[in-house]
Amino acid sequence: MFVLKHYKAVLSYQSLKYNKTIKVVHIYKEGDNMNIRDKLYKRENKTIPKSINIDDGLYEKIRYATEEIYDAKLSDIINVALEEYIERNKPSYYAKPKKETVTYRNLMLRKNNIKKLNEYHQKTGISFTRLVNGAIKEFFDKK
Repeated sequence: MFVLKHYKAVLSYQSLKYNKTIKVVHIYKEGDNMNIRDKLYKRENKTIPKSINIDDGLYEKIRYATEEIYDAKLSDIINVALEEYIERNKPSYYAKPKKETVTYRNLMLRKNNIKKLNEYHQKTGISFTRLVNGAIKEFFDKK
């Protein structure tokens, strides 16, 4: 555990295929009561079915992470990626790479994540789909 200007950061590393490394960083203010219960969601932030196009390359990274790294469903990882993206509060456009294929996927997204991405869409004009794909890309690119 490292202390950085009144913040504590818990670091963990997981290797992925494609010779990439994910560094998962959980940062919380010193003095916050970060405990096991904080991993649970309140009922009002339930998951809602949503169908969107996910870039196939990103989907394969998520699938690999669920099979080899995390005890989580695809939608769980996507929701975590969205929460990190929302926490940064800097929505940006992520263009679909040339020759990348996309597939219409059925996901279970958290109500608060959907609400915030819709706000970003209204504010920036970036489509919901591109915001989700951007959040997933940033999740895996984060070093």
